Parts: sequence; structure tokens; C-alpha cells
Amino acid sequence: MASSTPKASEVVFSLNLKAHPEGGFYSETFRDSSITLSRSQLPSQYEELGEGSKDTDLEEITASPKCRKGKELQISFSSSQNRRKDIPPKAPQPPMSNYFPPRTIPGSQPTIKSAMASKEMKDAADMAMSWWWFDASIPFNAARSKFFQPMVNSIASIGAGYKAPSYDDFRGKLLKKSVEEDKVDRPVSTSIYFLLPSGSVSHLHRIPCAETWHFYMGDPLTVFELGGDGKVKLTVLGTDLEAGQRPQYTVPPNVWFGSFPKRDIDAYSSDGSSLVKAPTRDPETHYSLVGCTCAPAFQFEDFELASSSNILALAPHVEPFIHYLTLTG
Repeated sequence: MASSTPKASEVVFSLNLKAHPEGGFYSETFRDSSITLSRSQLPSQYEELGEGSKDTDLEEITASPKCRKGKELQISFSSSQNRRKDIPPKAPQPPMSNYFPPRTIPGSQPTIKSAMASKEMKDAADMAMSWWWFDASIPFNAARSKFFQPMVNSIASIGAGYKAPSYDDFRGKLLKKSVEEDKVDRPVSTSIYFLLPSGSVSHLHRIPCAETWHFYMGDPLTVFELGGDGKVKLTVLGTDLEAGQRPQYTVPPNVWFGSFPKRDIDAYSSDGSSLVKAPTRDPETHYSLVGCTCAPAFQFEDFELASSSNILALAPHVEPFIHYLTLTG
């Protein structure tokens, strides 16, 4: 790096960065709350997240006081609660869909009532719905709505004689109630500065939103991705376009990913089964400064940190990288 480039501690101080739980230092620069996203507007990967767990294991993250002087760049963690070890955590509650007739759940058995229904009865029910569907000019892709089958299940749980809502019901009280229940406190996007000094890594983690990385200054940074199918992808952020580096890159939602300064690794095999670390470098003069933009907005409730014991089964062929990018456990 050129002599005119500021030291890492100077950047941390100037940009008011603080320690990040996944490694490195960050500062949120923008949270767009001008738009409040509803549940139906969130991507499908948010459907089971709800409002997010409030029982987080990371309550406070503090940087070592020496980091501003450039002598030490460390992260310390503190537990969010003093939990009694003899009391196990509560089991997650099943989704509400479990309380409806289960015949539509993949792999489940039909109810006795539906199993005993004749083919003629099922055909009659399908045609009754079809005549209403066609007469009302409802688009065919409405059948793919995530609310379609729950509606059918709800009606079936009541049985014959259910009186459907009226025109005025839909336009009035039901519309108002659905808007109120559909609201969620989720800004449309967030952006941060992120500084990763040499010798540090951004540990493997995943979030349910897309995250776009922007390279600003310093050493090139390698982004490591691990998909649910065990496939690995490495992308280098930097300004050397001829070498294949990118000034911007987007990590898809729900992908395990982490990052490390590219020059901290001397070499690695094409299949990721081995890697050779470079000699230790001064983190004050060797670091990467990037930006990260999430849409929908990032919230720590969504943040899931990987551990080597849990992630190794997914991709044992890249064990060296997993140990390099995860916390022991």
C-alpha cells in the first residue's frame, strides 16, 4: 500500500467504526426507513423469521481500547443473559399451518374426511371453485399465492354452510385488518462501512437478504461463499479488473459466506482441500475497506453465525477453509 494511505486505526477512528461480531470493524451509514415493507413484500426466505428472535447471544460488542492507537485489533463478546445451564431452551412453536387439516402438507396423510370423499365430490368442489374463478376473471397465477391454500384449509375446517364475506366486508373491515396485520418494521435497505485488517477474517455467517459488497480502498478482499448444496465460490473484490477482481459483488440470500484479505493466503488448491497461509503482515498497513448494502434492511436478529462442527458436514471437502473461517465449536 502507498505511504499516503491512512493506517487502519486512523480509518477506524475517522469513520467511527466499531467491532463487528463476524470479524473486522463497521459503522452503519444509512438505514432507509422511508419505506416500511409489509410481510407480503419480503422475499420468501423471511416467511419463517417473523419479527426475529430477541434472545440473541450477542448483546454488546466492544473493540479493544488499543485499536484506536493501532496496536491491537481485537473483538470481545459478552453474553446477553446469565442463563441457567440446567434449564433447556424452549422448543420452537409449530407454525399455525400445522393446526389446519394437514392433507396439503407434503408427505402427510389426508384427513379421514377427505380420504373418504368420492372422486365425484372432489371434482364438484374443483368445478365450483373454477366457475367462481373464471366468472370473477381472477388471474391464473393467483393459484400460486401463499395465501391460497390456507384460505381453502380455513373454509374446509368450518365445513358446509360457511357464509363468505360480502363485497362490503372485503372493502371495509377485512381490508383494514389485513393491512394492520401485514405491517412489519423492516426498512427497505441498509449500508455500512466494513474494515477487515490483515490477520482477521469475517467468519462464515448467513442472512436472509442479498448483500452487495463495494470495494473502497486497501488490499483486495476475497469473499468465500458456501451454498446449501456444498458448492464453494470465491470472489475477489478489488480494482485489478484484468486479474478478475471486481469493485462490486452481490452475495445471494441464505448463503453461508465470509471474507478474508486476499494476500493473507499464499495459495490454495482448486478444490479447496488445502490452503497455505502467508507470513504475518502488519494489520495497521494491510487492510481492506469495503461497503456492504443489504436489501431488505439488515437486522441483527437475522444474523446466523456458523460453527465448524455444524458446517463441516455440509462441505467436508473444504475443511481447511471452514476451520479458517469459523469459530471453534
